Amino acid sequence: MKSQLLEFYRRESDRPLKPVLMAMALSGVGTGMVVALANLGAESAQFTPMRSALLVLYVAAMALYLGGLRRALRGGYAASEQALQRVKARLSCRLLQADLGYVERHADSGRFTPLRQDTRLIAEAMTHVLFGLKSLALFAVSSLFMAWKSPATFGLVTLVFAATLPKLIRNYHRATGQTRASTEREGEFFGLFGHLVHGFKEVKLNRARSEAIQADLVAKARQAYAPRHQVNHRSVDDLQFSSGIFYVLLLVLVFVLPEFWPTHRDTIEQALSTVLFQMGPLTMFATTLPMLARAEAAVAELYALEAEIEAACHGRAAQEALPASAEPRVFERIGLHGASFHYTDAAGEVTFVSGPHELEIRRGELVFIVGGNGAGKSTLLKLLTGLYAPLQGEVRLDGQRVEACTRDAYRELFSIVFTDFHLFERLHGLEEVDAAEVQRWLQVMGLERKTRYADGRFTHTALSTEQRKRLAFIVAVLRNKPICILDEVASDQDPEFRRRFYRELLPELRARGTTVIVVSHDDAFFDCADRLIRLQDGRIVA
Repeated sequence: MKSQLLEFYRRESDRPLKPVLMAMALSGVGTGMVVALANLGAESAQFTPMRSALLVLYVAAMALYLGGLRRALRGGYAASEQALQRVKARLSCRLLQADLGYVERHADSGRFTPLRQDTRLIAEAMTHVLFGLKSLALFAVSSLFMAWKSPATFGLVTLVFAATLPKLIRNYHRATGQTRASTEREGEFFGLFGHLVHGFKEVKLNRARSEAIQADLVAKARQAYAPRHQVNHRSVDDLQFSSGIFYVLLLVLVFVLPEFWPTHRDTIEQALSTVLFQMGPLTMFATTLPMLARAEAAVAELYALEAEIEAACHGRAAQEALPASAEPRVFERIGLHGASFHYTDAAGEVTFVSGPHELEIRRGELVFIVGGNGAGKSTLLKLLTGLYAPLQGEVRLDGQRVEACTRDAYRELFSIVFTDFHLFERLHGLEEVDAAEVQRWLQVMGLERKTRYADGRFTHTALSTEQRKRLAFIVAVLRNKPICILDEVASDQDPEFRRRFYRELLPELRARGTTVIVVSHDDAFFDCADRLIRLQDGRIVA
């Protein structure tokens, strides 16, 4: 039986898996020997050379059990953690190479939950794999002892095992497929649940929408429950079958076999104790298989996610950090030339078109981008910054087309505060920043009493909307990029701060050589801009 879980450990871990499995198998052998030797030692209460030899062998078997268990579990845990660390690190690196559109489509869909849920399941599975192997080894050794003491009982046990194992393996393969189907449906449930959380205000205001979403959530929860319910029922059936068939075996050994084979009466006590002991390993094996099925499905889901992210990278190789010389720190002009982008729905129908745009921005300019909601301002910024690759036309830097291989370097020109920005506690990439300079900016922005910068992080980020925008502005300025883009930073601010933002802070940025692009609705301050770019329905109209 090929195990995708074991293949995962072999592929992702540098630690050899065979010694780990061998150690656990030997631990099971040691356990079986301990039981067999204890039975043999109990046959005589007198101290004889044979009894002394059995004592020595018992101690050796116990050492084999304990030593094998220790090495197997330590090696198994190390291999499991290394494999998961490697996969999580690789997925994180590849995600950074993926297109923004892919991340935007799946950010709230629950698509990335395997990184949190499935990796935990895979980590726990290694223990179940090892103890399942130990149970099989223990069962094998106790069966050999039984073959020596009671061939008839061994024959019956072999028949029972031969009847039980194929059923367990068949149900194991079914459980793997059904668990994966349940995981996919759970992803749909959590995706809709995420939409409910993010759009709770809108849902709360509309009873019809609320009821429809509730019905959809209940349906998706039921769909996810159905295959897992079948797996659980089958697991109970397997456990009942494996236990019940052994009780039938005991019935035959005690009440039936002695009637047809009188000489069997002399060995029935030892055979009975061995059979009772074998019930534990077989029951453990039966209960382990459903857990392994879930882990197999988790491995498949994790690799499916990796393949999906890989496709979103469009074959780009994972890149190391660009050297400073590769980042264009000085430029004369950037621009869009016939550049356009469009969004599509699930059916592939175009829902919004941005462009084609003809736009050029020169170094040192202070440019305002204005337009109503839905005019396409954010899409224009994503095209201009290289976050979206144009579907037609091109982005140019100093007259040279920005190609896919240079787009990462081109993006280094920008620091930006989007309307839906995310505020990190740490200034990742600015570990050497002067803490005094950060504190100065906190005072300039009126945040010195709300948060501090200490130990490489902001002590408090659970601020009001306008305070969070000010903090995001500070982070963008500290990055000291040639171009700073500020998307609706002044909205939600008080009148005095708006005045300072437009009349003092933006001119200060421009004075120190930064090209500033501002998205704004504050027409009272449009005179601060060198140029005004107006958008309507995805097109530059003025």
